[in-house]
Amino acid sequence: MATALAAQLAQLAAKSTNQLDLKVQKKAHSQSFLFKPEIASGQDFDTLYEICRRGFENLCEKDKRFSRFARSIFAEESKSQDRSQMSVAENENLDNILEDFLGLLGSRLLLRPAQQALEWLVRRFRVQEFNTEVVLLTFLPYHGLPMFVTLLSILPKNLPPVFRWLQPYVESLASPPRQAVVNTAVRGPAFISAWSTNVLKACKRGQQYQALTSYWATITSDAVIGQLEQNTSGRKEARRQSEEDILLRMLPILNDGLSLQKVPDMRIGCYMVLIVLASKIDLQDSVLMAMMEAVGANEGQEISRNEIVCLAVLAQRLQTVTLPMKVYKGLKMLNSLEGDLVALCEQYDIGDLCFGLGNGVLKEIETQGEPANLGLIVRLAEKKLLAGSHLSATILAILQVADDINNHLDSNARGRLGDLVLRLAESETTGETVRKTIEQTGIDVEQLEAKVQTTLLPTNEKPLSTFEVELEDVKIEGGLQTYEALKNRIPTRTAYEVSFLSSSPSYVFDSLYQAFTMACKSAAHLHDFSDLPVLRKSLSSTEPLFFSFFIRVWCGPHQANTRTAALVTVRDFIQTSSLSTDPQVLLPYIIYALADPSTQVRRAATDLAISLRKTYDNMDRSSSETKVLGADSIYGDGHSKEALSLLSLDEVCTVLDRVLTPNLEECRLDSEHISRILTHALSASHEPKNPEVPKKGLKASTRSSFLFYVGSHIIHTSLLRVKARLLKVIGDVGKVGSTSKSKVLDPLLRSFEAMNEQRLREKCTQEQIEESNICSEVISTVSASDREGIRNLHRILLGQEIQPPSALREAAVKRVRSLWSSMKTDGQIASIQTLLLLTNSLDKLSEDASETVRQLSLSTTVAIALLKSMPPFCPDTKEEPTITKRRRTSHGHVDGEAGEPARAYLQSSLHETTTILQLVEGSPQSNGPELAGPLFLVLEDMYNVKKTFGIDFNYTYTVLFNCLFESVERARKAKSTLDSHAIRADLVVDCFRTTTSTQVQQASLLLMSSLSAIAPDLIVHSVMPIFTFMGSNMLRLSDDYSAHVIERTIESVIPPLIESFRKGGRGPLAGVSELLLSFVAAFDHIPVHRRLDLFSALIERLGAEDFLFALLVLLADRYGTAQAPTKFAAELCGRYSCAVQLKTVDRYIEVVLDTLKPKPTSVSQHLVSHENGRNKASAAVALLQLPAQLLRAPRLTSTIVKLLVRDDKGAEEIRSTYSHLVRQTLALSTQSSSFKKLPAACDLFLDALLGLLPIDESIRSLEHLLADGDEGVKRQVLKSLDKRISSIRAGSQTSQRACLSFLPRLQTILSTSSDELLKQTSLACMDRIAERFGKTNPNEMETIAKEVSSANGLGALEINLRVMSLICLTTLVEVLGDAIVPVIPTALPLTLSQLDETIKTEQPEERLYNAAFSFFGSLLLYVPWMVNGEYLDRLIRVSEASSNKELSDKCDGARRSTLELISKQVSPQECFTALRRTWLHTVSQGPDAVGEHLMMLRIAVERHSKSVIVKNSSLLASLCLEVLGLRCHILLEETKGYDDEDLREAETDIGEIMIKVIYKLNDTHFRPIFVKMLYWANDASSKKAKQGRLVRQASLYGFLHTFFETLKSIVTSYSGVIVENAVEALNASSPSDTETSLLWHRVLSTLQSAFEHDQDDFWQSPSRFGPASEALLAQFEHSGAEEPAAALTTCLTSFASAADSGENLKAINAGIMKHMRAESWRVRLAAVRCEISITEALGEEWLSLLPEMLPFISEAMEDDDEEVEMEVRRWVRNIEAILGESLDTMLQ
Repeated sequence: MATALAAQLAQLAAKSTNQLDLKVQKKAHSQSFLFKPEIASGQDFDTLYEICRRGFENLCEKDKRFSRFARSIFAEESKSQDRSQMSVAENENLDNILEDFLGLLGSRLLLRPAQQALEWLVRRFRVQEFNTEVVLLTFLPYHGLPMFVTLLSILPKNLPPVFRWLQPYVESLASPPRQAVVNTAVRGPAFISAWSTNVLKACKRGQQYQALTSYWATITSDAVIGQLEQNTSGRKEARRQSEEDILLRMLPILNDGLSLQKVPDMRIGCYMVLIVLASKIDLQDSVLMAMMEAVGANEGQEISRNEIVCLAVLAQRLQTVTLPMKVYKGLKMLNSLEGDLVALCEQYDIGDLCFGLGNGVLKEIETQGEPANLGLIVRLAEKKLLAGSHLSATILAILQVADDINNHLDSNARGRLGDLVLRLAESETTGETVRKTIEQTGIDVEQLEAKVQTTLLPTNEKPLSTFEVELEDVKIEGGLQTYEALKNRIPTRTAYEVSFLSSSPSYVFDSLYQAFTMACKSAAHLHDFSDLPVLRKSLSSTEPLFFSFFIRVWCGPHQANTRTAALVTVRDFIQTSSLSTDPQVLLPYIIYALADPSTQVRRAATDLAISLRKTYDNMDRSSSETKVLGADSIYGDGHSKEALSLLSLDEVCTVLDRVLTPNLEECRLDSEHISRILTHALSASHEPKNPEVPKKGLKASTRSSFLFYVGSHIIHTSLLRVKARLLKVIGDVGKVGSTSKSKVLDPLLRSFEAMNEQRLREKCTQEQIEESNICSEVISTVSASDREGIRNLHRILLGQEIQPPSALREAAVKRVRSLWSSMKTDGQIASIQTLLLLTNSLDKLSEDASETVRQLSLSTTVAIALLKSMPPFCPDTKEEPTITKRRRTSHGHVDGEAGEPARAYLQSSLHETTTILQLVEGSPQSNGPELAGPLFLVLEDMYNVKKTFGIDFNYTYTVLFNCLFESVERARKAKSTLDSHAIRADLVVDCFRTTTSTQVQQASLLLMSSLSAIAPDLIVHSVMPIFTFMGSNMLRLSDDYSAHVIERTIESVIPPLIESFRKGGRGPLAGVSELLLSFVAAFDHIPVHRRLDLFSALIERLGAEDFLFALLVLLADRYGTAQAPTKFAAELCGRYSCAVQLKTVDRYIEVVLDTLKPKPTSVSQHLVSHENGRNKASAAVALLQLPAQLLRAPRLTSTIVKLLVRDDKGAEEIRSTYSHLVRQTLALSTQSSSFKKLPAACDLFLDALLGLLPIDESIRSLEHLLADGDEGVKRQVLKSLDKRISSIRAGSQTSQRACLSFLPRLQTILSTSSDELLKQTSLACMDRIAERFGKTNPNEMETIAKEVSSANGLGALEINLRVMSLICLTTLVEVLGDAIVPVIPTALPLTLSQLDETIKTEQPEERLYNAAFSFFGSLLLYVPWMVNGEYLDRLIRVSEASSNKELSDKCDGARRSTLELISKQVSPQECFTALRRTWLHTVSQGPDAVGEHLMMLRIAVERHSKSVIVKNSSLLASLCLEVLGLRCHILLEETKGYDDEDLREAETDIGEIMIKVIYKLNDTHFRPIFVKMLYWANDASSKKAKQGRLVRQASLYGFLHTFFETLKSIVTSYSGVIVENAVEALNASSPSDTETSLLWHRVLSTLQSAFEHDQDDFWQSPSRFGPASEALLAQFEHSGAEEPAAALTTCLTSFASAADSGENLKAINAGIMKHMRAESWRVRLAAVRCEISITEALGEEWLSLLPEMLPFISEAMEDDDEEVEMEVRRWVRNIEAILGESLDTMLQ
């Protein structure tokens, strides 16, 4: 057992950093994300920092947020940071920085710069050890990529607890699959918590990216689902506890995620998880509401569609659908709410969310009294977003809110609520639901109307007209009318009226009605009104006037209160009076009132019915003399008593006792109940079968009497509303005994048929009822079993006797449609014929009839009857025989000489025929097999008429063929046969060929395809014209249906067609070639997306092995090398096996060989055209292009390789076919030599063929070709090999050995062949092999290099061989490295000589030029120490000599790249020496050469370190002086080709280079060089030196200007060295002197720079100030021109700023003032402007000298020169502005 001490020591060892163990430290340092361990272990931190820093800088360019890490983990100091030596606080701070950086880096981990930056974290800060969890969380979204495996390889052994699951993948170095991540998240809550925290931190820092958030969302959702599924079993309590635990873990995470308003991707991920939780767990409403608040609380932003979807899902889970107020307010504020909901409802169930919105609106009304959003409910309902139960519940809630309305709502709010209820009631979408909801809930409509201050009319009633409004709303002069006023306007009696139900107009009813409406408000007024004399209440027992008024009121379109008052008035009268006559006239109108939609009205009607029943109790039933009230006058004086069917007293009492009275309570609750009880009472089904059981219903005689009674009142009443409602009440009554309802109501139908349309419209308008409604009810009296009624419908439709109202005819059409399925066959035939007559007429009902006809479904019997009864196509005055008879008698001929009348008749017949065929087509059940015969007869008739008259029946043909197709298809599916004599395939084919209609063609093709399956022998001889015509027409169509038709035709017709070809004498290829040619000819016109499937289906039916080659030959022969057919052919062949493809190509080559024969066989004759004098060679060349492309298909090659590896029968078959194909190809190559252009085509095909096999087998098979073949074949073989070698995958040992073994053969060809092209090809192969496999066999490569550099290669006379040899040598240098040294003494001088030779020509050979510089570049990269001395000088001279040649950009780029390599790769001393040696030669070559020379110097200076520059400082100083003397050399030697711009650019480059040199030197090394430069510039030791002194000084001061401008105050001390020389130069030069002007300007600019950057009061010293000021002030003498004056002013201003002391400024001012009195006005002007400039620069400090200036200013203000005076005044204004006071008093 281990002791405690051992355990402690083990813990210390585990935490130890092993600082003293060098092996462990080296191993830790070798852990790298980018480099292999052996490479990483040899890298120091300086090298590594440079690499990683570049990557970090690239990241900063892409994202500026990375820049803040430049001062911490990527600072220069980070190279020395060691985490093991840092304190805990420092490590914690570093951890925070690293975590921040990794979060930002996560989105760019796939980029190379990001990986380089990460490398620094791994190598320097060892994040994989100290921050393992953060690194893994950063990489987790990329766990499937190889770089995750790389990360696993450098992880420590002990992983963090949340990532222990990665241990197996770390050991096996494999990527964990996604399921492993999900399983970990399911099992380990700690993992999902840690990951979620990391993701939330990244989002809060703004470091999120789409891959991170989406991956987190999917994994988290799957994890939650997995956790919930684990708990599906077990006790309910345990399962509930587990669900609560999941919620407690996830809800805080989701709440944090949803709070990230600016991270929409994270919010969407949270929505996914919320939806999972809500769907899988039964959550309480409080939890769901909290979730919804979190989703909808998107402050400052609108709710998006994603949030709406999430809210909809959460709303579905609510038990009580009520949205949180925040969510409701957020949704209602959306401008596009309805549009979003409509768009989402197609994919998601949003009903509960919309229901919640509606509840929110209502809750807003209840709590706040705010009705502003009521329109939202209406819009949701009208767009059907609220539907079904949701709509019903919403309407119920609205009605309850309206019913429970209280006083806290103002009148406006009540009005708005009333408008909403009214709009919902009147809407087509919601009206029915409102009505049903009111009926089911029993809400008092009248009370509701009063509360919401509106009138809720039933949906089938219109608002009242203006003359029927309530009296209280009608105004007259003096105010509203009162009851008394209205009463006084009523006459005391009527002259002629006996009943207000008369059809005659009433002159007092309107006055009475207005008074009655006002009387309804008071019981006293109502009683008074009933006693009006005009109503003759006292005579109510003998005449119906009193009752008829109130009947008309409660049956009219009036308000419920008014209708109720009328019923109550009659009820009260009956209760208080004893009637001596039978009041059964009231019974139909009581039934009418019981069907009223108003509960209040129905309640009054039930009371009236009860009172009426009591009245009959007081009558003597035995008396036969009891009169019926109004029997002869209820409907007017002209109405006879016999017209009404009356009931006896017993029958009335029976109806009341057994039908009405027991059901009054139900009638009061349901307006439709009266209809049900009457239907039940009048039917016989309710009678008990056992005679002993007492009957509770009505006797048959009573039922019959009651039906006649109700029917007579319906017929004779003048009120259309009564007719409509009573007809609806008895609408379901059929026969009563032997009496049918339709027979009873036949007079009603006839009366409406005879009614004037205008009269009907006026009555409907007066009674506020739709014409269509009343007419529909009248027509509904006709039943399907009533033949007489059906004939009546036909009579009304046709209007044969009289013209019925149009609304009645429209209703008749609809009735036929509704009764159609119940009619008997003869009724259907008669009805359809009647409707057809209407469709063919000019009647305005024809459209309705046509629409009805199209909706009818015909049986086969009806369809045959219609077809047989069709009229003839040509008129015959004697008879119109049927189609069958015409077929027997006319033999299909028609009179072709008919004139215009015949044509008109023909058009009419055609229209009817088309309509009948449309009916047949639209009725699938009618298309039985027996229908085919009559349809073919129709086709024969139509064909003959078309042939005679030349009329196209395109549409009719289409419909006919569709019908035939369905009929034949049914026969095929039923496996039944058709009469072969009836089938006319020839007519179908002829129609297909002669029509121009696409639809006809499609339909006829489908018919032929179906016929081919049922009767192939009948169609096979007629089908070839179809394919011929199809190729020129049908195949061009691009729609899906045409494609289906063609495919169906091919599938059905081709097999029998091929069979017939095989039976023929010519063989199948002859016929198939014609068939294929029709498709190939249409290739260009076939839609691209249809071609492949179409031809594939065609070849499948023909047989790919037999006829695929024929299709390819036809394609190649017709289209040649066109891209589209070639690509198509490759795709088509790719659908078949390799064996089939090879056999196809083999047979294809046979055709090509056969074409070249003197006497070709029938195969090529059928497939290859020789039109327009086309010769055999041209045909063969065109044919050979396609198979070459087919053989190059990558899929074919890869599949063959796999098959050959198996070495089974399939592989043997491929080898056999391939061998035969190679033999045929060689034979073709042999024959091709005698034809022009054919050899090249053969070579291309051979190249493709040889590329099929793997490289090792190809090389073995090429040996005999290279030994025995001609030079052309050898070239082609080697070209093929070259391409194959380039595509060999790395690591293939077999291919590598095969290629290396082939090198001797190539070497032999190079040394022995006399064919230049062959030698070039062999060199290309050598180059390719050396590039791919050269490093594996260096000895062989050395031999090849010597051979290439010999006279057979590089030393050859041919330029192409030289170029290819240089390319090969370039590759060999890269492969051999130092081993190439023996070849260099031969190759390098030879290459330089060849390059020099070609440069001296007028037009250099650019290929050789580029190849040579590529070779030089390779040498400089791999053996730079061999390029030195004379070689290096020659290379530089040759390069610079070519710089002024007109070469391409590629050549210039190659040259510059080589010169850059010289600067970088050659040793510094050698490089600088060579640059110095070649400088003068460079200058002689012109400015371009000088530019490239300076480029080399710049790169060399930049490339090498400070120590190297210091070591070579002396050499560099001499080189720089020579370079700086460029201008002097050009002027003294009079070198041509340079202008001032060239010299300025060169001197600018020289200055920049010298500054770079200075950067790498310290003062100790540079100051001697600086002094040497001054000595060089002022050298006058010789005559030549004296001549160039001023020019050298100008060059020097040009550099010094750059020197002071760049280094600024650092080098101010150097100014002291140049003061004396500068003063001397200024005195010796002049801006007006051409030779010294440049020097003068450059000295001034240099001094100005020195003055500007003086921060050490350097120029205040008298020893420096004195000479400088004296020299500068003296320059005013040269200020005659504008430019020198401006330069001097600028310099003096800077000088005054630098010499900042009172004495110095006074001296400067005195000198300037002196020049203000100069003789020259230009000098005076320059002095004034200088004063202005210094005044603006120094301000009050300079103006301290104002007393000295004033006399000069005063004089200058009166200067003779106007410009001087103006400038002085400007100076004065500036002084006044600075001092803030005027100078006028001073100047005076």
